[in-house]
Parts: sequence; C-alpha cells; structure tokens
Amino acid sequence: MKRSFLGALALMFLQGAALAALNVVATLTEIGALVEEVGGTRVKVESLARGDEDPHSIAAKPSHSRRMSKADLLVYNGLELEIGWLPLLIEGARNPRILEGNSSHLNLSDFIHPLEIPEFVDRSLGDVHPEGNPHFTLDPGLYPDLARVLSERLAVLDPDGADYYAERLDSFVQRWNRRLLDWQQRLEPLKGVEVVAYHNLWSYAARRFDFEIIGHVEDRPGIPPTPKHVAVLQTRVRAENVKLLLYSDLVHPEIPKRFAERAGCKSLRLPQSVNSREDTENLFDWFELWVSLLEGAIKEG
Repeated sequence: MKRSFLGALALMFLQGAALAALNVVATLTEIGALVEEVGGTRVKVESLARGDEDPHSIAAKPSHSRRMSKADLLVYNGLELEIGWLPLLIEGARNPRILEGNSSHLNLSDFIHPLEIPEFVDRSLGDVHPEGNPHFTLDPGLYPDLARVLSERLAVLDPDGADYYAERLDSFVQRWNRRLLDWQQRLEPLKGVEVVAYHNLWSYAARRFDFEIIGHVEDRPGIPPTPKHVAVLQTRVRAENVKLLLYSDLVHPEIPKRFAERAGCKSLRLPQSVNSREDTENLFDWFELWVSLLEGAIKEG
C-alpha cells in the first residue's frame, strides 16, 4: 500500500513536470490562439489586446507590464502595429529575456513578405506603416509557416518539449490545410470580384482569395474621411457596380451602412480577430465565421 501511494505521488509529480508551462505573452488574440495550438499544455498564454480592441491604440497598463515581467516568450505582430504601446510595456516589464535580439523576443513579421511598403511617409497621410501593411494575420494561408516559427522557438526555450511541439505542429498544419482548402473552394466565386473596404485591413485576405479592393472609405488610415473623398468613392462604386463594402467589428456600423446605402451596395461586418465576437474563440472558428459571412454575401449577390 505504501509503495503504491509513493508511486502515485511520483506519477503526479512527473505529470506536473510534464505540464509545467512556459509563460507566453502575445500581443493579439489570434497570435495567442496560434501559440495555444502549437504549445498545448506546455504553455500558458496571455494576450494583451482583447479581440474587440483596436491593436493600433490599446492603453498601456501596469498590469500588462506585470504579465510581461514573468514572460518566457513575447510574441508580437510587428510592422509597427503595436508601436504606440508595446515598447512602453517592454520597458516597464524590466524583463531582459524579452528584449529584442534575445530568443524570448519573437517578431512574427520577420517571417512574412509585407505588402504595401510605402515609398514616402508623412504624418499628414495618417497612420501609415513605413515597413508595410501590418494586417497579415488576416491571411489564413500564412498560419502553417507562422506555426513552424513558433514550434521552433518554443523548442529552443523548452528543449524537453521539442518532440511535443513538433507533434502539435504536424497536427495543426494537417487540420489547418484541410480547412484552408475548404475555405478556398467556398470563396472561389469571390475571385476577381471588386469590393470596397472601410479601413485598409483586408489586403492580405484579398491576395489569398483573389478579390480586388478598389478603394477605402477611410482614405487616410486613422483619419475620418472627407466628404469629398466619400462622394467620389460612392460615385465610383455606383459606376462600377461594386456590390460589397467590408468593415470590421472595430468600426461603428452606422458609418459603413450609410455609405453603402448611398453608394447602392451592401455592407458586410467581419470579425477582425479571435474573440472579437461570439463564436470566434479559436483560429478555426474565427476564420470559419468570416468565410461563412463572405460566402453568404456572394450568394446573395
């Protein structure tokens, strides 16, 4: 009996050791969700921005720095999406592990090819990103490669879990590629279709699914559009018989709906991140919802 009891204690200890988590801080909910897919039970993940927050301008809070002070790994979007608040939090965390140049500091944008790198940057142009469009997490086709980057980095920080991370990676990539093929087939009718968008958020998705964004209601990012710009774009939408205006959960629906009514098109509100609304609690559910919404809008014509 005594030996059995000691054996049970030893088993509990080993299980606890196996489940010991790396503390990972992600800036965005979709990045945190990807870390969970790859890291499983060996990671504890916290996302700084909520799904219903604009990642350009979240408030840097002391509680965020406290979370980062204990982080074994910081994973962020990059391309200056978080430039207004992440450097402040890194400084406040006083955690040398997550400083740039260390293995615990992971900028995912280092592993993608940015779109729309501007030739000229001036504050009068609005919230322009000099390194390129930062919204690459809206391209589902990039996630297998991003997952591999995460798996390799987690293995560096937790060598005992390397095989576990590799197995999780293989499982995720297989499941993801099956869903990606399904999404591409369902959005096949979107190929070549012209749409208009509120904010310059969907460029990577447009490249993946081969639809064309002919203009943006918000002509200068982060700055309310002028009446003249809106009128010119509405005229073009009517003239070219554009059927759809895309906007995200971050935009108050009244503005795009009013634009769509005057331009003679439909408006479609899409979830911009994991947990931006109900039924988007993980990567699969998030992309499934916005593919379903796009698919429905195409069928309605």
